[in-house]
Amino acid sequence: MFGLKSTGRQTWKRTFRYQLSEYVTQVAWSPSGHTLAACSAAGEIVLLPFENAVAGSIEYLAPSSGPIERLAFSADGQFLATGDQTGQVRIWSCEGQTFVPLLTHHRSGHWIEHLCWHPTQPLLAFNVGHTAEILNVTTQTVVATLDFENSSVLCLTWHPSKGLLMMGGYQGIKVWNSQDWQEEPLVVELDSASLAIAWSPDEKYLASGNLDRTITVLEWLGETPNSKPWVMRGFPGKIRHLAWSPLCSTESESCLAAASMEGVVIWERDPDPFIG
Repeated sequence: MFGLKSTGRQTWKRTFRYQLSEYVTQVAWSPSGHTLAACSAAGEIVLLPFENAVAGSIEYLAPSSGPIERLAFSADGQFLATGDQTGQVRIWSCEGQTFVPLLTHHRSGHWIEHLCWHPTQPLLAFNVGHTAEILNVTTQTVVATLDFENSSVLCLTWHPSKGLLMMGGYQGIKVWNSQDWQEEPLVVELDSASLAIAWSPDEKYLASGNLDRTITVLEWLGETPNSKPWVMRGFPGKIRHLAWSPLCSTESESCLAAASMEGVVIWERDPDPFIG
């Protein structure tokens, strides 16, 4: 795929390449876009500077004791978190251009498969079996342990601007408010298990990719969803990934891409009212 050319059009060129010793499990850009972080099944963590990416400028963080499942920068770029198969959550503080070890949190016996940062606060949510823990990085304490009860936690995400944490699992999504972790969560019931959840950029819609080969889209009104969701069917397999587009056609309000088996499907929200 390298070196493809099209007459009269600009071409893409490869500016840098780096090889890890095992397959790459995740990559993530820092919010500034200046650094690309990558982790591997061998437990490696490397930081690749976007500008002047040469061997001497690559930063290697201390490797994990097991394969790394997830890696994520905080929204302000001050922290980098990783979760691995041994139950370790590790966090680094970004001081200038250097990443300094800050915290290691152990949850032995549990794979850390999902982790995500609060959009404005130093709070990291990650799965631990059928629960999710909320870690305050500043105080280095777990401020809440949230029990999904019906199953293992299968997906996690924060509302883009509010302190709402969504947790997906068997037969639904549970929504907690970070203003009061003791308050009973809002429950969005589904006929199947939620495997992937994603907010639209305008924060109007919450999509759930489900085990029963469907997608459920909820219109969100204030703090609660509309009671009548839209359901898309006909996928070849379970929905593994969802992604909203920040740009849509002039006729469409929102665009949602879904990955199922070998296929990718894009749905557009029809601006004309219809019954879901």
